[in-house]
Amino acid sequence: MNLKILRVLDRQDIKGTFLNMGVESAGSSPSAFAAFIKSDIVTMGKVIRDANIRAE
Repeated sequence: MNLKILRVLDRQDIKGTFLNMGVESAGSSPSAFAAFIKSDIVTMGKVIRDANIRAE
């Protein structure tokens, strides 16, 4: 399934559609995506704590 998604994301018409929306598409492996999400949770957690952001 991941290979099919990567093939679609590599199509010029799909890339163009995303770029028109201001999004740069990038494909990777499920494990690389998981690592990115884990890293982002740590980064954004620090931003939220430092800014003292609270849910209402």
